[in-house]
Amino acid sequence: SVTGTLTAAGADGPLGRGGAGTVFVRGGVGPGTLTVDGGGFAGVASPLVRQLGRRGSTTQSTAFKVSFKSGGPWLGNALVGMELACAGLASTFTITANDQSILTTDPADGDPKTLLPTNTQCWAVHDLSSAEVVIRGGATVIVDDALKVAGLTLEGATLTHPSMVPSTGGDQRLEIESLGPITIDAASVIDVTGRGYTGDCVQAFSCGSGGFTVGNVQNVGSKTSSGGSYGGKGGGNASGAAYGDAAAPKLPGGGGARGGTSAEKGGSGGGAILLVGTAVTIDGTLRADGNPGLDAGAKTGGGGAGGTVAVTAETLLGTGLISANGGTGASAGGGGGGGGRVRLVATTSVGWTPVGVTVDGGTGTHATTPNGAAGTVSGP
Repeated sequence: SVTGTLTAAGADGPLGRGGAGTVFVRGGVGPGTLTVDGGGFAGVASPLVRQLGRRGSTTQSTAFKVSFKSGGPWLGNALVGMELACAGLASTFTITANDQSILTTDPADGDPKTLLPTNTQCWAVHDLSSAEVVIRGGATVIVDDALKVAGLTLEGATLTHPSMVPSTGGDQRLEIESLGPITIDAASVIDVTGRGYTGDCVQAFSCGSGGFTVGNVQNVGSKTSSGGSYGGKGGGNASGAAYGDAAAPKLPGGGGARGGTSAEKGGSGGGAILLVGTAVTIDGTLRADGNPGLDAGAKTGGGGAGGTVAVTAETLLGTGLISANGGTGASAGGGGGGGGRVRLVATTSVGWTPVGVTVDGGTGTHATTPNGAAGTVSGP
């Protein structure tokens, strides 16, 4: 038996507080409890599990080997036993070995070399269905791969996913399937603001070629101070096309264009939140907003588009807030980002009385770079 208190909070230091660790307790039959507790302090973001990360651009050329243009570096054999899921394929590959950049898969699952086209997006699926996950006490947890859990509770906590990697990275999203309830209290937030497709010049990659958009490509995204697009089109004469499926949204928002100089960076789009559970209670905030255009230089960068919030539940409850709004254009002539996409599906929603569900276009700041268009909302 265990008596007393088990803690794994991060310690403070001259360069900041470390992130919280994990405590897993299981006794008898049924799922255990996996707790991440910040002890009342907000340290750096902690990964919940070993992370492969969402990877784009597969480059497999050897039987039963998979590598990625943006893969690694990983610790040797740190990913063994994880399941690799890939777009367009119903089955998964079990990872049997890995070095810093190459995954080896189980031959019983088929050969990725023949089953996967080049440039397929893949990610890991973690089965934590033996654990009810509790994140509390100011902790921030970052989730890169798909998770299956017995239940999820946020109490005064923050959950997010990593930012996109321009060009070669897979589409980031926070994807959690709970076999039981999901509860997000009023002091908690799932926040993926600005973690979608990258705004022009936010990173050094091809600065000036436009904001990144669906497919993680740049050449067809928003240009010339225009806002990024997704559920709604960004403000401006050179904004990219709206994209995605209002009935089954899952994509990040598009990045805004830079202004006249590289200092006038476009805002990155919002990321994607996908939750599935039995009873889902949202008293806190789910936020997938686009970032504003950077107010620097001549101040004409476009805002990023809102991203995705998709919730599927048997029962939807709560009084919280959901937003997937476009980012504001920079103050002297940036176009507003387009709104994102929200999809809520529930068998019963009589207890769902939210403060708001918004997919507003971001504010534009000039006649030629107006507000972004609103995105899409469906469900109760």
